[in-house]
Amino acid sequence: MGSSRLIGEGRSFYHCIGRCVDRGYFFQEAVVKEECRKIMRRLEKFLHVRVITYCWMSNHTHLLLEIPDRQSLEPLTEESLLELLPTLYGAVLGSASFVNHMFERERSSFGPRRQDGARRMRGANWGSLRVLRDLRKNVTA
Repeated sequence: MGSSRLIGEGRSFYHCIGRCVDRGYFFQEAVVKEECRKIMRRLEKFLHVRVITYCWMSNHTHLLLEIPDRQSLEPLTEESLLELLPTLYGAVLGSASFVNHMFERERSSFGPRRQDGARRMRGANWGSLRVLRDLRKNVTA
């Protein structure tokens, strides 16, 4: 197994190869490739990298990534992390006021009948913690 290394300074480019577990052939069906593409695009936005090009082979993948200069990125704060999490997970978790703030910010992602965002989590009693479900974002736009 290879080890990850960031060896460049400033903006860098990396060719990454990922192999399937047990040398399996998991990328033969188009539906699997499409789901992996969606995950890749969410991770691209979450990790602040850019996928220049990619290739899904039947048992491995190739990615060409652009990694920005670390100095050009804003520091990760708790607030900025909470704003990025919906990109990765498709849900917002937090206080009712925070969840409703995120709902208003992403209002166009919901139908016209939806009046607010904060909901109790199904099957859990976590006090004042609320969730915004069904967040749909076009992360490739």
